[in-house]
Parts: sequence; C-alpha cells; structure tokens
Amino acid sequence: MQKLITSNPARQSGRHALLAVLSLVMLAACSEPEFVLEGDRIDVLPAQVIETADAAALAEGAGLAVEVNIANAPVVGLTAGHAGGNPRLAAPLTQIWSASIGGAGSRLTDLAMPVVGDGRVFTVAPNGMVKAFAIDNGAVIWTSNIEQIADDALPGIGGGMAVTADGLAVHAGGRRLAMLNPADGTTLWSLDLDIPLRGGPTPLGDDRLAVTDLDGNMIVFTTAGGEQLWEHYGIAADTVLFGAPSPAHANDEIVLAGSGGEVSYFDALEGELLWTDSGA
Repeated sequence: MQKLITSNPARQSGRHALLAVLSLVMLAACSEPEFVLEGDRIDVLPAQVIETADAAALAEGAGLAVEVNIANAPVVGLTAGHAGGNPRLAAPLTQIWSASIGGAGSRLTDLAMPVVGDGRVFTVAPNGMVKAFAIDNGAVIWTSNIEQIADDALPGIGGGMAVTADGLAVHAGGRRLAMLNPADGTTLWSLDLDIPLRGGPTPLGDDRLAVTDLDGNMIVFTTAGGEQLWEHYGIAADTVLFGAPSPAHANDEIVLAGSGGEVSYFDALEGELLWTDSGA
C-alpha cells in the first residue's frame, strides 16, 4: 500500500524562518558601508536665545497714563476722541448682573455699545428699543421706542448712542435720530433723515453732535433742538467696510473713517475738509 506523504506545519514554519535569516545575512553582506564625512559638525539651526527684559526699559514702564477710576462712559471709547486713557480694572472680572436689551435679531448685526451716565446703563436694540438699567443691580428703570422698525432692517448696523449735555442722543440704524431725557426716557426732540444712519452720534463739545449715514455723509446737528449746522457729502460705494466707526473729535477737529475706506480730517466748527486719504 502506498503511503500518503503529508507536510508538517511546524517544520515548514522553521524552514521559512531560516530562509528569511539567511536572506538578511546575504543582503547585509552585499550593502555598501555608510560613508561618513570627516570634519566638525556645525548645527544648521541657531541656538535657542532666551530674551530678557532690559533693566532700564523695565524701570521706565510702558508710558501709560496714571490709572483712573471711571464712573461714567458717556460715549463709546469713554471720550469723543475714542481715547479712553488708562482706566483702573480689578481683575479677574466677575459677572454682577445680566439683562436683555430686547430686539433679538436673526441676521448679522453689529450691536451698539452701551453707554453709562448718572448711575445708569443705556442700551439700544436694532428694533428701536432703548432701555435704561440701574448700574448696581441691572433693574430696568425705563423703556422707550424711538422708531418702529423691523428687527435687523439693515444687517450689520445696530445703532449708536451718546450721553450729551442736553440728553441721550440715540439712533437704531434707521432714519430717526432722537434726543431722550436720561431720567425718564421721554423724547426731547427727534427728526427723520432721508438715508439710514450708520455711525455716531459723537458729541462735538457741549452743544453739537455728528452722525454718519449709509452713503458716507456726515451731518452735524445742535444738541439742544436738532437743527442741522452743516453736512459733508461722502462717496457712496457698492461695497463698504463692515461696522460703523463713529467720527472722532478732539480740539475742534474731526477724523472720519469713511465706509469706502477713506480717512478725512475736518474743521469741526465750519465743516471745512482739511485733508483726505484712502486706506483701501
């Protein structure tokens, strides 16, 4: 009877391992030895340098003004020139209260910054709702609607406000500019413009204010009654920069960042254009 010849799995595995080792030895014998250049090794990357503060500069400080306690913030940036100085801050900050300003929108809106005066925080929403809150606990003191407009009528424009010598000047990004009594929110005067407002209001001294509209025009009014004093016609652009920088005022001069990227410098009393340049 003929015997069946079968393979042993263990024996085959051993043969395969032996063949693999012999192959590696043969390859190693055929490889060329690594060529190493002679000479000193120099690092390509520079050594790490640890910077230290200059002792004289550290003693001099950053040149900041003296810290001051801020009780009022009548305009965005604390002053009409948007240079608030060096306010004192107790860090870390903790939330004391929160409240709804109303008029929550569904489209992108650059909300107006709140302003502070006489122990009250004033806000304006894109739908024209103005509120006054107690600064210590956030209680609502009064609510007023300066303009009945749809929420987010113009996406990206949320309004603006400023505490002036004659009251609270405010707009909601619509066509109406109003002056309210900060004590109770009653309307002292209001006027409707042809083009929706964009930047400002910025107080110009104690008796005037400046606003800008969607076409880049800047208009100056009296704070006592809203009479127009002068207007500078801007350059309407199809594409404008997002946001609405308010005119900056100092030393009876105005700096205006236009919606088309231009920067202009004016005499605040007469409205004379002193110079202009393009930053676009």
